[in-house]
Amino acid sequence: MLAVICGLLITSTIAFAELEHDVQKSERLPAEAGPHWVWVNDINLYSLVNGKAYLVDGDSGRFLGMLGLGLFPTKILFPTDKNTLYTTETYYSRGTRGERTDIIGIYDAQELKPIGEIIIPNKRLTGIPTEGHMAITDADRFIVIYNFTPAQSVTVIDVKARKTLSEIETPGCSLVYPTGSHSFFMICGDGSLMSLQLDDQGQEIDRTLTKSAFDPDKDPIEEDGVRIGNRWLFVSREGYIHTFDASGKELTLSTPWSLASEDERQASWRVGGHQLIAAHAANQRLFVLMHKGGKYTFWDPAEEIWVYDFEKHVRLQRIKAKHPATAVRVSQDAEPLLFTTLFGGSTLDVYDAKSGEHLRTVDELGASPVFLQIP
Repeated sequence: MLAVICGLLITSTIAFAELEHDVQKSERLPAEAGPHWVWVNDINLYSLVNGKAYLVDGDSGRFLGMLGLGLFPTKILFPTDKNTLYTTETYYSRGTRGERTDIIGIYDAQELKPIGEIIIPNKRLTGIPTEGHMAITDADRFIVIYNFTPAQSVTVIDVKARKTLSEIETPGCSLVYPTGSHSFFMICGDGSLMSLQLDDQGQEIDRTLTKSAFDPDKDPIEEDGVRIGNRWLFVSREGYIHTFDASGKELTLSTPWSLASEDERQASWRVGGHQLIAAHAANQRLFVLMHKGGKYTFWDPAEEIWVYDFEKHVRLQRIKAKHPATAVRVSQDAEPLLFTTLFGGSTLDVYDAKSGEHLRTVDELGASPVFLQIP
């Protein structure tokens, strides 16, 4: 028996010795992002201090890279020079406690390696990311970050100098939506919109308030707006599209239009999800997550994606979702892909945005994917 055991040990040792070592290597991404690349932002509910973002090629479903972004990362900012990526990140000196440090993380866009950081006031809103948590203004002039302590304010960062320039108090108004190189607007608690203008030093030089753009008690708008040129489109919880035009000195408000007919409303069709609208600018298409549910189900996952001509205000198509979805985005090329994911799930669904055909599902993608971005 001892001889048998010794023989087995010798055999297993030889077999182990013959195994090849895994070789780890990294590759640089192409200088130009692929038209069908998509970033999947994961707040990682099972370990909130370890938020991540995954880069996926929608054509193949191939995983291309990852960023580790600390506690409650917001969206990634993509400057026009395409060489760098910016994020907001929060860390504690003892992991989950201790001294808090907030930064703008700066990453090489091809190697996805950190190349710098900007220390910012530790006031930024930490929570499930939305379009308005932070923004980069046109021409890559400023990064603006919404703060909530619960006092409301905006931190202004000089992108080129990589330093904090100012903090602007904005009581009663939240989130940031760029409208130019030196301007952005915010959504206020009474349903109005506040536009702010900055000088070259990042100091406020003007602010204006619109009349009420929506009724915050009866039908508030969702925070996930989409920008099309000088216009921003938002959807209300009752399924009306609100358009805010920043072409002039002041924001102008258009008459809201309905996503559903009266019969569809009677049948309980309504918007739902977290990142619930997406737009293809060239094709004038608006994609909206829809489900059947009661009045207070506006965060429930979608069963379908409804497609509209956002200029003519007419529905063109209904796409049945392969899996329930709480986030949607569409690529901006001539042959666009449509992407959806489910908050709390771990998959990314890919569709042909024109036909609505489901092309593939990417599995095992993080713990809590919540927010999608097209670089």
